[in-house]
Amino acid sequence: MLFRPVRVFVTTLLLTTFGFLIMFLVQLSEPTCVDDLSELNDIVAKRDQTGDTTAVNFDVGFDKEKNQWCYIETSQ
Repeated sequence: MLFRPVRVFVTTLLLTTFGFLIMFLVQLSEPTCVDDLSELNDIVAKRDQTGDTTAVNFDVGFDKEKNQWCYIETSQ
């Protein structure tokens, strides 16, 4: 086998880029947690002020370990 530095460099670059993309997508899918559900009203009010009229759907659940409400914004 021959050592091919260009092939190693390209493979390393592709794997690194793919890894960062996966980390970004995982971070997007993690729930956001708030202490009080009234903070969701603030988020919706800010969207209304900017003129965003799309429907806002939240999957909400209570995390007993964090003692907080966690949500993920979903689309229809």
